[in-house]
Amino acid sequence: MEETRVPFHTVLRDRDFGVHNLVVSHKPTGEAGQGNYTTILRWTGITDEVFELNLTDRTLELYEPDSPDGPYLLIVD
Repeated sequence: MEETRVPFHTVLRDRDFGVHNLVVSHKPTGEAGQGNYTTILRWTGITDEVFELNLTDRTLELYEPDSPDGPYLLIVD
């Protein structure tokens, strides 16, 4: 399994949560020919807010950084 922390400027349902280093994990062997997920994003530091906002059936948009050192932009409408 590979794992890294990635800076994301996070906006959830029109609330700006600023920049958080979220954990991205990837385990290709987890698929096992069964359609299982292989990559996961952990809402490090804002887990409670994510549950409170109920993001089920919402659209997630992910944008690359504006600069080489900048954070990704993650928006959930």
